[in-house]
Amino acid sequence: ASFPPRATHGVLSVGGNDAREAFVHTMRTDRVYEYMVGEQKLVERYQKLVVDLLERVPRLVLVVVYHPLITMFPFRWMLPPAGVVESLLGKCYPMYLDTAKKFNLPIVDLSRTFNPFDEEDYGTSPIEPSNRSGNYIAKLCKLAIDDMESCEVSQYRAKIYSGEIEAGNPSVEYVDEFSAPTYVESLRQWKAKCKAEKATCTVS
Repeated sequence: ASFPPRATHGVLSVGGNDAREAFVHTMRTDRVYEYMVGEQKLVERYQKLVVDLLERVPRLVLVVVYHPLITMFPFRWMLPPAGVVESLLGKCYPMYLDTAKKFNLPIVDLSRTFNPFDEEDYGTSPIEPSNRSGNYIAKLCKLAIDDMESCEVSQYRAKIYSGEIEAGNPSVEYVDEFSAPTYVESLRQWKAKCKAEKATCTVS
């Protein structure tokens, strides 16, 4: 990776394009994950990339990819059904979480920030952010960076940032207190909340 000579921070988002490449070969969750960790060597490449980046910048934010928009025709966009996406996020989350714990790095979790039932959170396709959700990303990353800058690197305790940043009510959890099973349940709760809110807005 190339950085300006005085760069002090980095933001790393990995996984979305790797998953799309895997979907070309199969839509089965177990096979997709096997392809990503086997053929693509995703976990090894991710950890190596983090090490390389930390040699260039002292502060790094990890980003969990967002859930694509749930549509009636996911195959048009080379996407599997929503249930497969949810399962794959659950399988991949330990990669982000373990890396954050190992290097004491913050996570911006977009999978629990975008509303996958709301077209306004997506751009010209179900896999692109809109201007609105772009603001989510910027504000959550700024929140993570501001927290890191509030203390010395050695004193920093990594957190996970997600949720309703536009409403001024983001969720903040400590990395060392979070687990992959907790994430799976939390993701389901977030999606249920988003679906209920979208249904209410549609009716009104």
